[in-house]
Amino acid sequence: MKPSNIGFNSLFLYKVLTIRQGEAKERYEELALAYLQERFPTKPHLIESSIKVVTNTPVMIAVTSDIASNEADSKDNEYAVCCAIHSMWLAAQELDLGFVWRTRGVGLVHDQRLHDFIGAPEGKKTVGMIFLGYPDAKELEEAKPKKRTPFVEKTVWL
Repeated sequence: MKPSNIGFNSLFLYKVLTIRQGEAKERYEELALAYLQERFPTKPHLIESSIKVVTNTPVMIAVTSDIASNEADSKDNEYAVCCAIHSMWLAAQELDLGFVWRTRGVGLVHDQRLHDFIGAPEGKKTVGMIFLGYPDAKELEEAKPKKRTPFVEKTVWL
C-alpha cells in the first residue's frame, strides 16, 4: 500500500510508531491512566473502560504529520496523513482486524505527554493513535448493529 499524496508529489512526511506488548506499552498505559484520571476524576467507570481498551489492544500505532512552513501545506500534510490512516483502516478490515482511530481520550493526541513519549521532534503533529487487534468473537456476536442515518438524508445533490 502506497501512502496518499497530493498531485503525486512528496509534499509531506509522516511517521508511524508502533507500540506493542512490553515496557513501552506499560509506559503508555501509565500515561493514559494519568491523563484520564486528571481529565475525568469523577468518572471512574469511563476511566476503567477506556483503560481496558489500552490494555486489551495488542498493537497501538502513533501517526504524525509534518508541520510545514505555511498553514496551507501543513493542512495538506495532515489531510494526506488522514487518507493514509484510512487506507490502513481498509487494509485492516480486509484482514478482519479491529481498527480504532482515536484522537481524544486514551488516544492522547492533544496531550504533550504523547508527543514526548513517542519522541516527536518539533515540527511534527500527532494525527492519531490507532488501536489494532483481532476483535473478541463473542463480543462481535453480541454487538447490536448500530443505527445509521441513510446517506440520502445526508446528501445534497447540486
